[in-house]
Amino acid sequence: MMTHFQVFVSVNEVIPVDHCVLYHANPLSQISIFPVYRTQSENPRYTTDSGCELLGSFTIANTSNIPFHDQEIVVTFMFGLTELLVKAKHMHTLKEEVLTLDCLK
Repeated sequence: MMTHFQVFVSVNEVIPVDHCVLYHANPLSQISIFPVYRTQSENPRYTTDSGCELLGSFTIANTSNIPFHDQEIVVTFMFGLTELLVKAKHMHTLKEEVLTLDCLK
C-alpha cells in the first residue's frame, strides 16, 4: 500500500467553483485503487501522518490484454460549492468511476 501524500490542492488555497484538476496515472495491477485524503497540514508527506483523513476511495478495473505501462487513467477532481467530485476514466476501455464527497462532513 502506498502512503505517499500527493497534493492536488493546498490547504487555504482559494479555489473557484467548478475548478478542475487533472491527474494522469498508469496502472500497476489489474485493479487500480484511488483513495482520497485531506489534511490541514501545509506540507503533508504521508497519508499515515497525523491529521490525514481518508475521505473515500474507489477502484477501476484495468484490461489484461494491454501492458499496464501502455494504459492510462485520467483522474479529474471537480470542485463545487459543498462537494468534491472525483472521476477516473480508463482511456482504453472508456470505463469511468465516480466518487462524490460531501465537503461539509
